[in-house]
Amino acid sequence: MTKQEKLDELFSRNHFLPVSAVRAAGIQSQFITNMLRTGKIVRVARGIYSRSGSTASETDDLELLARRIPAGVICLVSALRFHKLTDENPHKVSIALPHGYHTPELSYPSVRYFSFSGEAFSKAIEPHMLNGTTVKVYSVEKTIVDCFKYRNKVGLDIAVAALREAANQNRIDYNSLWESAKICRVSNIIRPYVEACQ
Repeated sequence: MTKQEKLDELFSRNHFLPVSAVRAAGIQSQFITNMLRTGKIVRVARGIYSRSGSTASETDDLELLARRIPAGVICLVSALRFHKLTDENPHKVSIALPHGYHTPELSYPSVRYFSFSGEAFSKAIEPHMLNGTTVKVYSVEKTIVDCFKYRNKVGLDIAVAALREAANQNRIDYNSLWESAKICRVSNIIRPYVEACQ
């Protein structure tokens, strides 16, 4: 198998390729440099490549961030958008990191970091496979609860609208919702809105 065939095979399974995966396939840096020079591939971030002209998708930024910040979890309005519970299109991707984790400086995409601790970080994380990349996103219930917790940052109207939309679509497991609300200490805040939806 030629280097080009190996690279094509890698790209058939992954939208974004880290340089480590390219090297592991036995493709030398010089070949990658030549591919960049001829415009057959593009560098989308430090050490991460994509095919030239590949069709951009709405989840490209999430896939790229999952590769660059493996500890991160997509949260708040970015998670609402992923779950199709809002029409809001945030300028920055919201990512939760465990308390004390170093927040990397990225030139692209634009990121807004949130520090979560204990179970508020570790509970209700769902892995989603997108174009060969595992992207971690909080569940519908945890995302809604987080939006109520951070209502001063995301807006109470967005949190309430997402709760109503999820309830209308029958996508809420109320046991999971109350468990997350208890962990995040917003049970009393969210209760009247939940009761109005039931």
